[in-house]
Amino acid sequence: MIFFKKKEDSKKKELIEVLIQNLAVNMKLFSKEYEKANDLLSKSLALVTFKRWIIKNGKKQKVVDEEYYKLNIEPNDNESAYMLWYKFWHNFFDKGESLLIEINKKLYVADSWLIDDTVLYSTIFKEVRIIAPNGTSFKVDKTFDAREVIYIKLNNKKVKQLLEDYYSSFGELLDVTSKHYVHSKLIKYLLGYDGSQLPGKDPTTGEDISYEDYKNKLVGSLLSNNNNITMLAKKFSLNRIGENLTISSKDYLELETHWKETISDAFLIPRDIYFGNKTDKSSSEEDYLTYAIKPYLKLMEQSLNSRIVKMNDYLKGARIRADFNTIKTHDIISSASNIDKLYADGFSHNDIREFLDLENLDEKWADEHRITKNYSDDVSSSNNKGGDE
Repeated sequence: MIFFKKKEDSKKKELIEVLIQNLAVNMKLFSKEYEKANDLLSKSLALVTFKRWIIKNGKKQKVVDEEYYKLNIEPNDNESAYMLWYKFWHNFFDKGESLLIEINKKLYVADSWLIDDTVLYSTIFKEVRIIAPNGTSFKVDKTFDAREVIYIKLNNKKVKQLLEDYYSSFGELLDVTSKHYVHSKLIKYLLGYDGSQLPGKDPTTGEDISYEDYKNKLVGSLLSNNNNITMLAKKFSLNRIGENLTISSKDYLELETHWKETISDAFLIPRDIYFGNKTDKSSSEEDYLTYAIKPYLKLMEQSLNSRIVKMNDYLKGARIRADFNTIKTHDIISSASNIDKLYADGFSHNDIREFLDLENLDEKWADEHRITKNYSDDVSSSNNKGGDE
């Protein structure tokens, strides 16, 4: 509650001073929405399975080996693959870069490091520090060459500019909006009195009462739940200011929506997915995977191939691939007709099971490829007709 003396208009300036100054700090909507986008992308990317093909006896062969195990199951003694990749991508979007190192054939995500960067020679990473899941910090004494690590850097200028613009431009806007909202909720009265005389005497003690003491008693009376009537001396006047003016939280909601839209657009996340109002008929899931997820998967895929697969083997067909399908959830029943078409077009039973994130069958027939549709221009190349043997 705030009072103004009728004869001292300068007191009205005090109204702004009593606003809650730290409300803007507690209303960091931008940080909340940015973290939401980071968390969504990191969780999606951490679901990816990396598959590996090698060249054996001159043929390309899919393998589940030690590298596969480290990338997809247990990268180190303290983290699962999901934990490691979530941290890797979260650092990537939060810090704009991320570093994956190998120590004693174990993979770790670095939390801090120094870069000795040159143009003509490999980048050197030194003073690498790792923070364990329990919070313990560990400094790695080894210096790493660029060929020994997986290092990626965020080149999305829109996201980088987003951070700068919002902290500079909207920080002030948030502060003003917060003050305006609180200002509208304050109870304000205009208290007028003849300043040449004291308000009167205290009825209990009989002593003269000052203006401040009288005002405090008046405030207590106005805020009391027991008294519906406030006694006011004849020399005083009391009027409520702006009694019929009400300000809703619309300003906050509009600002929050604006942030949601801007951040989701910067990360290329479809709005219905980001807002959580996706419908069954929406095709935004494909857009999300194609534009928001796949570019980062290709970046990681290329990084892994350049570090793990030798160039000669890669040229012959050896690969590490990020399985795009492990992110998606497939409904077998609703996809039955499409699955049948894949089988007819030459995909093996185990190929299709991998698309559905199911275990392969250890059966010879499950790896066989059959084409049950005839796409040839010469449909009778063997001069056979229906019914002929």
